Amino acid sequence: MTALYHPRPDRWPQVSLKGFFVLVTVFGVWLGVQLKWIRDRHEALRWIDEHRPNASWVIWEISPPVPGTLRLLNEMGVSEIRFQNDGSAASVAMQQRFEKLFPEAEINGPLHSEFEWWPYQSRIPAGGSPATH
Repeated sequence: MTALYHPRPDRWPQVSLKGFFVLVTVFGVWLGVQLKWIRDRHEALRWIDEHRPNASWVIWEISPPVPGTLRLLNEMGVSEIRFQNDGSAASVAMQQRFEKLFPEAEINGPLHSEFEWWPYQSRIPAGGSPATH
């Protein structure tokens, strides 16, 4: 009589050592790219903090959703980025870089004068992760 319940499969899927190394390498490359993206985001926010009042960034009470891969790594979204945009090639390149690093943020080129005292301006704490204040 055959058993009605099989606690484990008769034959486990097999992966060769070479195949396992390929899987681990692909995962490691993916993780490295995601961590570099996070590091570049934090460096950009530090650059903005160093160039105040000509640049500023905001996280509202509820941060916008970040791309799914960054959400897995617990990265917070940035609501808005504003900086002094004079229309030069360097300013346009900077805006394109911010749009690439922060797809969830609204990038506003011209910096409005009232934005210098914006109450929700945030900074990166010593731990390295953005937070609201």
